[in-house]
Amino acid sequence: MNQILFIPLFCLIMPFSVYSAPKNTDILLINSNANVEKYLFAQNTFVQKLTDKNVININLASYQHSISSLINKLKPKLIYTIGSSAYLSVLKSDPKRPIVFSSIVNWRRIPLTKHTTGVSAELLPASQLLLFRYFFPDIQRVGVLYSDTFNKEWQELAKVSAKEVGLTLVARRIHSKKSVKKILPSLLKKIDALWLIADPLVLSSRANIRTLFNMAEQQNKAVFAYDAAFIHMGAVLSIAVDPATTGRQAAVLSNDVLKNHFPPAVLAPAGSLITLNAKKLNALGLHLNEDALDSVNEVIE
Repeated sequence: MNQILFIPLFCLIMPFSVYSAPKNTDILLINSNANVEKYLFAQNTFVQKLTDKNVININLASYQHSISSLINKLKPKLIYTIGSSAYLSVLKSDPKRPIVFSSIVNWRRIPLTKHTTGVSAELLPASQLLLFRYFFPDIQRVGVLYSDTFNKEWQELAKVSAKEVGLTLVARRIHSKKSVKKILPSLLKKIDALWLIADPLVLSSRANIRTLFNMAEQQNKAVFAYDAAFIHMGAVLSIAVDPATTGRQAAVLSNDVLKNHFPPAVLAPAGSLITLNAKKLNALGLHLNEDALDSVNEVIE
């Protein structure tokens, strides 16, 4: 199931003068940082899907001019933003212009308007829990740390979803960065695996994340994560959003918005990338459903 995405040269972000840009811009695409691979994948599949539209690309990480001036000059019908920096920059500059966003981890923490829609950077809890159950049928109790500020509604949805797939979600709320070290040891004793979610309070620093993984390892507990970057820190499984699919979804959304069919809510991502840490799997002695290997995009030996 591994996918190789060909990135044509014409889709790469190139610098240009605002005053030489075409005035009939359909879509202004602003990428928070085109050097981030998953952001670039989303950008390129978006452009490939909308070959009939005039799309202007901007790399915010290297753009040295005013975003407000750029928007005023181009007057795009819609702006597609990739990453939180691009979204917040556009929202500040022109809050009334239609915006489609993607690649924002924990989008609930950002301000939304009636002119905003997008694709979530997190899979629905039910989808992830179902895969946990499929991969590791012996696991019954999954633990999670969360904060009310960022994930109260998510946690409530996850608890209901866990019951539906035959799992028990043991959720513990934290109130500060220091709470992780205090609460995690007792949580680990009550669960079979720890589910790492995108919560800025839980993942407040690299040191905090390392402490979390060290504690899990000491108690011989598996960690499930939402990004493959955590595999190298000791996660046994990561279920991440597929950025290429996200770009295509954002393109479909943009087409709808341009036709005045504005969707009422943020869409869940349609594709996933699954990474399995075989070395950690063996070290933990976990029973893996061999049939689930067909769903894996990458195995780390």
